[in-house]
Amino acid sequence: MPSSNPSSDAPTGLRARLGRRAPGTPASAARVRRRSKQRRRLANVAGLMAALVLTGVGYSALAPANAADDAVAGQSSAEEAGQALYERSCISCHGSNLQGVSDRGPSLIGVGEASVYFQVHTGRMPLVRQEADAARKPPVFDDAQIEQLMAYIQANGGGPTLPSGDLREGDLA
Repeated sequence: MPSSNPSSDAPTGLRARLGRRAPGTPASAARVRRRSKQRRRLANVAGLMAALVLTGVGYSALAPANAADDAVAGQSSAEEAGQALYERSCISCHGSNLQGVSDRGPSLIGVGEASVYFQVHTGRMPLVRQEADAARKPPVFDDAQIEQLMAYIQANGGGPTLPSGDLREGDLA
């Protein structure tokens, strides 16, 4: 006698080999729940990724420019000229970020304009060759260039500043 259930018309062995169950069976309901759960997880991951991308785009649009851009934009003309002098005469020994170069020259971070004034104005820097103690010689730079170099190193490395007033007259005010 033929079965009244239309899903049972197919041979039982074929259904079993294909791994399909008749609609409404417990296995079919479990498969639907599993697919729904996977879709929800995928949608949650996609939503999270979209939120992260939007956050990054929003931050980059609203955040101030990076510190390097601010430093270049905020440089005075004396600092810019000092940077050019530094890159031409000092960078090989003291490094691109004033950090110093091993076996060549010390860091200039924290030395300040006072040290730069002394070393450059007395002709001790820039060195012609590596020496333990640089001897005094005529300065390579003129006073304006020394001021520019001092401004650049003070702005980027910090440290002690020159006292105001005329030191030769004892006026330190």
